[in-house]
Amino acid sequence: MSTATCDFCDGAIVPTESTPGYAQHEGGKRACFACCAWLDIIRMREGKPIALYVDGPLVSNWTGTLIMMVLSRKDGRHNMAGKRSTYRFRGPDGSVWSGVEYHGPCSGNLLRSVRRLASKKESTRLVD
Repeated sequence: MSTATCDFCDGAIVPTESTPGYAQHEGGKRACFACCAWLDIIRMREGKPIALYVDGPLVSNWTGTLIMMVLSRKDGRHNMAGKRSTYRFRGPDGSVWSGVEYHGPCSGNLLRSVRRLASKKESTRLVD
């Protein structure tokens, strides 16, 4: 039996007890968990949509190989989910990022609307 390899680094893909040891990337390419972090960092830098998850004080990608610290959490109400939480965290590029978790029965700690926040220097807001 041959060992599967990552299509990005040619490293061996090691299955775990609960996963096949890889993620399916665009175009059907297999990415080992280490490459998943690298690919997610590139995705964030390019401003593309990304799925991230929150677990206590940490925000991570699906594989848990890209981990970022939560800077703040603000809870509020939502008309359908009942409750929502907005998280701010420092991304891999050093910028502050934001994501929203909706606390419904199927939320799964998924952060939605993940985006980089503009720094004060980059802000386009008009000043009096």
